[in-house]
Amino acid sequence: MTIKLPNLQNIRFCFLFVLFLLTLVTCDGGGGGGLKFFLGGGSTPPTVTNSSLKVGRQGYAGLPTGRTLKLGSLYASSVNQYTMVITNTSPESITLSGAPNYVILGGSHADQFSLTQPTSNVLSASATQTFTLTFSPKTIGVKKATLKIVSDDPLSSNFLLNIEVTATPLPGPDINLSYGDNFLTSGSSNLNFATSSGTTQTNQLTIYNIGDQDLTITNTSISGTDSSKFSLSSLSGSSTIASGESRTISITFAPTASTSYSASFSIQSNDSSSPFQVTLNGTGTSGPVPNIKVSYVNNSSITEDATTGTGHTFSFGSILPGASSSSISVTILNSGTANLTLPSSPVTLSGTNQSDFSVTQPPLLTLSPNSSTTFTIKFSPSANGSRTAKVTLASSNGDLGSASSSSIDLSGVGGSKDVLIQWNNAKEKDVNKSGGGFKLCYKKGSTFTAEGDSGVTCANVPWTNGSYAPNSKLITVTSSGTYYIKLKSYSTLNTGSAFSSQFSINVTGP
Repeated sequence: MTIKLPNLQNIRFCFLFVLFLLTLVTCDGGGGGGLKFFLGGGSTPPTVTNSSLKVGRQGYAGLPTGRTLKLGSLYASSVNQYTMVITNTSPESITLSGAPNYVILGGSHADQFSLTQPTSNVLSASATQTFTLTFSPKTIGVKKATLKIVSDDPLSSNFLLNIEVTATPLPGPDINLSYGDNFLTSGSSNLNFATSSGTTQTNQLTIYNIGDQDLTITNTSISGTDSSKFSLSSLSGSSTIASGESRTISITFAPTASTSYSASFSIQSNDSSSPFQVTLNGTGTSGPVPNIKVSYVNNSSITEDATTGTGHTFSFGSILPGASSSSISVTILNSGTANLTLPSSPVTLSGTNQSDFSVTQPPLLTLSPNSSTTFTIKFSPSANGSRTAKVTLASSNGDLGSASSSSIDLSGVGGSKDVLIQWNNAKEKDVNKSGGGFKLCYKKGSTFTAEGDSGVTCANVPWTNGSYAPNSKLITVTSSGTYYIKLKSYSTLNTGSAFSSQFSINVTGP
């Protein structure tokens, strides 16, 4: 599509129209370049590599949005802390959104990182704020995470920094143990079982060697008062585990009465910290009972068990007010030996901004043993800023025959989206020198004729140096809808040419 601009020597424009997918409409003539739109936000960073905010390690230069910070390497199983600095390089104050989580941790290995939050969300011109990033690798290899900051930065409101650290093998063998996605700590972790008297339950564990030399398992045993109620399988392979490899072993619980049992599981090896010990807790019930298990994929892409306890969270990130996030799914499993019963509307929302979240009810309210169902959660912010709520699932008999309750704390930000607009340079000399440049104007919801019309926002793009005035501008929109855009040039000889032809973009995504 070709659009001619009055008083700009008939510069031809082509543009990239974005609606979730990027489709390029090629120019049918004129010079190269053209007008392009890039919608930022959501899980994919905008095609912008500049921002007023810079983030980096203390003592090193900060990086703008879209860059990758490589933190080197350290031994697996060690812990390293990095003091990170957020710097505002603009002449204006910048406010971070999303209290209390101004810095959002994400990425494929986010479970191996943790962070503290800055003490303030307001950075005056040239000011800094610090926070601590901690890396605790559980396995060997390159670990990746992201740091996201939502703010009113005029250059990029959705800051995203990629983090890379390499976890290397420790000198010598080094044992690590997991149950499902949960890594266990020797001396403090518990492994829980529950089944009716006269039946059995089996849990499988994985033994990893994250050292740089062979790990040799010399003995596995169960001891303690009720050790006879628990039994061990053989290792899934050789007792010698090479660096980076693993083996599995299973523990079976067989209660003979309706009571509680406890024991200790121990792994002897050539690891310098041997033995590795875990406490076993088992509950025998009087007959067949249901046993509810509630799980979801958290922000670290790890399946999290949310059946009991607190601290289960999910952040939907930054979503435009008026738009909706993708749904997340929560799974309800009956791992017991009798039917699990849910009330008529088992899923409820509560909290300050519960109306900004929505849930579906599970299609099945009665689950036979080993069957499952799901419900979903969606975020649709009604306004800008941090939004929070809690989702709770109730059952009539999920806790071994007694009522149960499971909850997940929800959060999200009614945020903004960046639109990068680029155009061909003008050839007029006065546009491309001191006092010259371009003016970009836009309005949501309806067309306009003048920059002074109600609802119109305009931004100057002045010449600063070089042969041409800048030919791009990043605008930030704070709600979904159709935006109408026009461009004009100006110089010391002409305070403003006529507007270009009007075009529009439809902002619908998160």
